[in-house]
Amino acid sequence: MRRPHKLVSGVGVLNAAMVFITLLYGAIGFFGYLKYGDDVKGSITLNMGDDIQSEIVKVSVALAVFFTYGLQFTACFEVVRKAAQPHIGKGREIVGFYIIRNLLIFGTVLFGIAVPQLASVISLVGSVGFSVLGLFLPAITETIVFWNGGLGWGRWRVWKNVGLAIIAIFALISGTSVAIRDIFSNYQ
Repeated sequence: MRRPHKLVSGVGVLNAAMVFITLLYGAIGFFGYLKYGDDVKGSITLNMGDDIQSEIVKVSVALAVFFTYGLQFTACFEVVRKAAQPHIGKGREIVGFYIIRNLLIFGTVLFGIAVPQLASVISLVGSVGFSVLGLFLPAITETIVFWNGGLGWGRWRVWKNVGLAIIAIFALISGTSVAIRDIFSNYQ
């Protein structure tokens, strides 16, 4: 934090961490597909057997989710808490904090229990979220921010962002159609 510019520089902490995570996920996906082929399931732990090593991995994953779920849920919780803040009486902020947090956590758990084929719903949310929030909106935002100057030589930022927008639209249409088809086939 002494040099915050190092966080987002070209070879900064954020980019280095994301490259490492992407390579790690890619390696797990590659080796999982290499081992199980077309029979690979949505989570590699579902393909594991019932031996002691597989059970240790499954318990470790469950504990990791259990202990980090509150942290992962913090951004969503803060949005809801700020919207509910005017409706919580003075002196009851702590009680309101815990009630809202527990309701949201139990709500997501109940949703997970109520929807038996959650993977297809997660696929739908992921395809929409990735294409819109991950590609389309950043491309549009960068174009708007640099519109009056800074588009680069030959307006390369515009061309890059048009390409990203086209990829985002393609990912949105293809990913959403596949996810909806999966949802219909799972719930018939």
